Amino acid sequence: MRFLNVFLILYFTPTLVMACTPDRTFSLEPLLYKTIYPGIPLPKFNVCDITSSTKHKLIFLISQKTLLWYQDNKLFKQMTAVSGRGSQADKQKEGDQTTPLGLFYITHKNQNSSFYRSLGISYPNEEDASRGLKAGLINLKQFQAIRNAIKEKRTPPQDTGLGSHIMLHGEPNSLNSLDFLGRLKSKALSMMDWTNGCVAVSNEDMLPLFENVEVQSSITILP
Repeated sequence: MRFLNVFLILYFTPTLVMACTPDRTFSLEPLLYKTIYPGIPLPKFNVCDITSSTKHKLIFLISQKTLLWYQDNKLFKQMTAVSGRGSQADKQKEGDQTTPLGLFYITHKNQNSSFYRSLGISYPNEEDASRGLKAGLINLKQFQAIRNAIKEKRTPPQDTGLGSHIMLHGEPNSLNSLDFLGRLKSKALSMMDWTNGCVAVSNEDMLPLFENVEVQSSITILP
Protein backbone atom coordinates (compact mmCIF):
# COMPACT_ATOMS: atom_id res chain seq x y z
CA MET A 1 0.00 0.00 0.00
CA ARG A 2 2.90 2.31 -0.73
CA PHE A 3 0.79 4.72 -2.74
CA LEU A 4 -1.78 5.07 0.02
CA ASN A 5 0.96 5.70 2.57
CA VAL A 6 2.64 8.38 0.44
CA PHE A 7 -0.60 9.89 -0.78
CA LEU A 8 -2.38 10.06 2.54
CA ILE A 9 0.43 10.46 5.06
CA LEU A 10 2.80 12.85 3.33
CA TYR A 11 0.19 15.06 1.74
CA PHE A 12 -2.74 14.96 4.09
CA THR A 13 -3.20 16.21 7.63
CA PRO A 14 -5.48 14.60 10.21
CA THR A 15 -9.12 15.29 9.47
CA LEU A 16 -9.79 16.83 12.88
CA VAL A 17 -9.18 20.40 11.76
CA MET A 18 -11.70 22.25 13.89
CA ALA A 19 -11.19 25.69 12.34
CA CYS A 20 -11.78 24.51 8.78
CA THR A 21 -15.20 24.18 7.16
CA PRO A 22 -14.91 22.69 3.65
CA ASP A 23 -17.13 24.00 0.89
CA ARG A 24 -17.13 20.75 -1.10
CA THR A 25 -15.79 17.19 -1.20
CA PHE A 26 -13.54 15.63 -3.84
CA SER A 27 -13.23 11.96 -4.76
CA LEU A 28 -9.94 10.11 -5.14
CA GLU A 29 -11.60 7.22 -6.97
CA PRO A 30 -10.26 8.36 -10.40
CA LEU A 31 -6.76 7.75 -9.05
CA LEU A 32 -7.56 4.19 -7.94
CA TYR A 33 -5.54 2.68 -10.78
CA LYS A 34 -2.38 4.19 -9.31
CA THR A 35 -2.51 2.03 -6.20
CA ILE A 36 -0.45 -1.13 -5.98
CA TYR A 37 -3.56 -3.10 -5.03
CA PRO A 38 -6.35 -2.21 -7.51
CA GLY A 39 -9.78 -2.36 -5.95
CA ILE A 40 -8.90 -0.73 -2.64
CA PRO A 41 -11.39 2.13 -2.23
CA LEU A 42 -9.85 5.54 -1.79
CA PRO A 43 -11.50 8.05 0.54
CA LYS A 44 -13.12 11.30 -0.35
CA PHE A 45 -11.35 14.39 0.86
CA ASN A 46 -11.72 18.15 1.06
CA VAL A 47 -9.53 21.22 1.13
CA CYS A 48 -9.04 20.87 4.90
CA ASP A 49 -7.23 17.56 4.34
CA ILE A 50 -4.61 19.00 2.00
CA THR A 51 -1.40 20.31 3.51
CA SER A 52 0.33 23.39 2.15
CA SER A 53 3.41 25.27 3.27
CA THR A 54 1.52 28.53 2.68
CA LYS A 55 -2.04 29.78 3.11
CA HIS A 56 -2.72 29.14 -0.58
CA LYS A 57 -4.11 25.89 -2.01
CA LEU A 58 -4.99 25.32 -5.67
CA ILE A 59 -7.24 22.52 -6.92
CA PHE A 60 -7.60 21.95 -10.67
CA LEU A 61 -10.55 19.84 -11.86
CA ILE A 62 -9.66 18.90 -15.43
CA SER A 63 -13.05 17.62 -16.60
CA GLN A 64 -14.76 20.72 -15.23
CA LYS A 65 -12.12 23.09 -16.65
CA THR A 66 -12.10 24.74 -13.23
CA LEU A 67 -9.29 25.99 -11.02
CA LEU A 68 -10.20 26.61 -7.38
CA TRP A 69 -8.04 29.01 -5.40
CA TYR A 70 -8.27 28.71 -1.64
CA GLN A 71 -6.81 31.05 0.95
CA ASP A 72 -6.77 29.91 4.57
CA ASN A 73 -9.02 27.00 3.51
CA LYS A 74 -11.72 29.32 2.20
CA LEU A 75 -12.59 29.53 -1.48
CA PHE A 76 -11.15 32.84 -2.66
CA LYS A 77 -11.68 32.54 -6.40
CA GLN A 78 -12.93 30.09 -9.02
CA MET A 79 -11.68 30.45 -12.58
CA THR A 80 -11.70 28.71 -15.94
CA ALA A 81 -8.59 26.63 -16.67
CA VAL A 82 -7.63 24.19 -19.40
CA SER A 83 -5.19 21.29 -19.67
CA GLY A 84 -3.02 19.41 -22.14
CA ARG A 85 -4.28 18.28 -25.54
CA GLY A 86 -2.91 14.75 -25.10
CA SER A 87 -5.25 11.76 -25.12
CA GLN A 88 -3.92 10.00 -22.00
CA ALA A 89 -5.88 10.03 -18.74
CA ASP A 90 -2.70 10.90 -16.85
CA LYS A 91 0.75 12.00 -17.96
CA GLN A 92 2.99 9.01 -18.65
CA LYS A 93 6.11 10.27 -20.39
CA GLU A 94 7.86 13.10 -22.21
CA GLY A 95 5.97 14.36 -25.24
CA ASP A 96 2.53 12.88 -24.54
CA GLN A 97 1.08 16.40 -24.09
CA THR A 98 -0.98 15.24 -21.11
CA THR A 99 -1.50 17.01 -17.80
CA PRO A 100 -0.37 14.95 -14.78
CA LEU A 101 -2.76 13.97 -12.01
CA GLY A 102 -1.89 14.03 -8.33
CA LEU A 103 -0.72 16.27 -5.54
CA PHE A 104 2.05 18.76 -6.24
CA TYR A 105 3.41 22.10 -5.04
CA ILE A 106 4.57 25.30 -6.70
CA THR A 107 8.32 25.18 -7.30
CA HIS A 108 9.18 28.60 -8.73
CA LYS A 109 7.91 31.70 -10.52
CA ASN A 110 8.81 32.88 -14.01
CA GLN A 111 7.83 36.40 -15.01
CA ASN A 112 9.56 36.02 -18.40
CA SER A 113 7.44 33.09 -19.51
CA SER A 114 6.44 32.60 -23.14
CA PHE A 115 2.92 32.40 -21.72
CA TYR A 116 2.66 35.72 -19.88
CA ARG A 117 3.55 34.50 -16.36
CA SER A 118 4.05 31.01 -15.01
CA LEU A 119 4.26 29.02 -11.79
CA GLY A 120 6.25 25.79 -11.82
CA ILE A 121 4.49 22.55 -10.78
CA SER A 122 6.48 19.83 -8.99
CA TYR A 123 6.07 17.13 -11.64
CA PRO A 124 7.20 14.36 -11.51
CA ASN A 125 6.20 13.50 -7.96
CA GLU A 126 7.22 10.38 -6.07
CA GLU A 127 4.39 8.28 -7.47
CA ASP A 128 5.32 9.27 -11.02
CA ALA A 129 8.93 8.37 -10.27
CA SER A 130 7.96 4.94 -8.93
CA ARG A 131 5.88 4.25 -12.02
CA GLY A 132 8.65 5.48 -14.29
CA LEU A 133 11.22 3.26 -12.61
CA LYS A 134 9.04 0.17 -13.08
CA ALA A 135 8.38 1.09 -16.72
CA GLY A 136 12.05 1.67 -17.45
CA LEU A 137 11.56 5.36 -18.20
CA ILE A 138 14.05 6.39 -15.50
CA ASN A 139 16.89 4.67 -13.69
CA LEU A 140 17.42 4.20 -9.97
CA LYS A 141 19.66 7.26 -9.69
CA GLN A 142 16.99 9.45 -11.30
CA PHE A 143 14.32 7.92 -9.07
CA GLN A 144 16.31 8.76 -5.95
CA ALA A 145 16.98 12.29 -7.20
CA ILE A 146 13.25 12.88 -7.72
CA ARG A 147 12.47 11.45 -4.30
CA ASN A 148 15.02 13.66 -2.58
CA ALA A 149 13.77 16.77 -4.39
CA ILE A 150 10.16 16.11 -3.37
CA LYS A 151 11.21 15.48 0.23
CA GLU A 152 13.05 18.81 0.30
CA LYS A 153 10.30 20.68 -1.60
CA ARG A 154 12.66 21.51 -4.50
CA THR A 155 12.11 21.32 -8.24
CA PRO A 156 12.42 17.64 -9.24
CA PRO A 157 14.78 16.72 -12.11
CA GLN A 158 13.46 18.02 -15.43
CA ASP A 159 15.58 15.90 -17.76
CA THR A 160 14.01 12.46 -17.53
CA GLY A 161 11.76 10.35 -19.73
CA LEU A 162 8.79 11.19 -17.51
CA GLY A 163 8.49 14.67 -19.00
CA SER A 164 9.28 18.13 -17.73
CA HIS A 165 8.37 21.79 -17.29
CA ILE A 166 4.75 21.36 -16.26
CA MET A 167 3.52 24.83 -15.37
CA LEU A 168 0.47 26.86 -14.44
CA HIS A 169 0.60 29.71 -16.95
CA GLY A 170 -1.30 32.33 -18.92
CA GLU A 171 -1.91 32.81 -22.62
CA PRO A 172 0.76 32.77 -25.37
CA ASN A 173 2.68 36.02 -25.62
CA SER A 174 1.89 36.06 -29.34
CA LEU A 175 -1.75 36.60 -28.44
CA ASN A 176 -2.67 40.25 -27.96
CA SER A 177 -5.80 39.93 -25.85
CA LEU A 178 -6.23 43.70 -25.74
CA ASP A 179 -7.62 44.03 -29.28
CA PHE A 180 -10.92 42.59 -30.53
CA LEU A 181 -9.41 39.65 -32.43
CA GLY A 182 -7.15 38.87 -29.48
CA ARG A 183 -10.13 38.75 -27.13
CA LEU A 184 -11.89 36.33 -29.46
CA LYS A 185 -8.83 34.06 -29.53
CA SER A 186 -8.54 34.31 -25.75
CA LYS A 187 -12.16 33.21 -25.39
CA ALA A 188 -11.58 30.31 -27.77
CA LEU A 189 -8.53 29.14 -25.80
CA SER A 190 -10.59 29.07 -22.61
CA MET A 191 -12.92 26.47 -24.17
CA MET A 192 -10.34 23.97 -25.47
CA ASP A 193 -7.45 21.95 -24.07
CA TRP A 194 -4.50 23.36 -25.99
CA THR A 195 -1.35 23.09 -23.85
CA ASN A 196 1.50 20.58 -24.02
CA GLY A 197 0.55 19.29 -20.58
CA CYS A 198 0.48 22.48 -18.55
CA VAL A 199 -2.47 24.12 -16.81
CA ALA A 200 -3.51 27.39 -18.49
CA VAL A 201 -5.71 30.28 -17.39
CA SER A 202 -6.41 33.72 -18.84
CA ASN A 203 -3.83 36.45 -18.33
CA GLU A 204 -6.38 38.30 -16.24
CA ASP A 205 -6.54 35.37 -13.82
CA MET A 206 -2.83 34.54 -14.06
CA LEU A 207 -1.59 37.90 -12.84
CA PRO A 208 -3.09 37.72 -9.30
CA LEU A 209 -2.07 34.07 -9.05
CA PHE A 210 1.50 34.96 -9.96
CA GLU A 211 1.62 37.90 -7.60
CA ASN A 212 0.06 36.20 -4.59
CA VAL A 213 0.51 32.43 -4.65
CA GLU A 214 3.80 31.64 -2.98
CA VAL A 215 6.38 29.00 -3.81
CA GLN A 216 5.61 25.70 -2.00
CA SER A 217 1.86 26.34 -2.11
CA SER A 218 -0.01 23.12 -2.88
CA ILE A 219 -1.67 22.37 -6.20
CA THR A 220 -3.85 19.28 -6.60
CA ILE A 221 -4.81 18.08 -10.09
CA LEU A 222 -7.82 15.78 -10.44
CA PRO A 223 -9.60 14.38 -13.53
